[in-house]
Amino acid sequence: MRVIFMGTPDFSVAALRAIAAEHEVVAVYSQPPRAAGRGQKPRPRRCRKLPRNWVCRCAIPSG
Repeated sequence: MRVIFMGTPDFSVAALRAIAAEHEVVAVYSQPPRAAGRGQKPRPRRCRKLPRNWVCRCAIPSG
């Protein structure tokens, strides 16, 4: 089954891994990077750091 995954928090990574083990994940949507740390530099969400062989496309919905 082809799946589009929408999730941002760190706990969604476990769900995405379980889904990717059984199905083809064609896209992942997550919130945009937020400023973090002392330098307040944007850091990508963990969902966007997953291996490219799991996900064809990572996207951020525009509001």
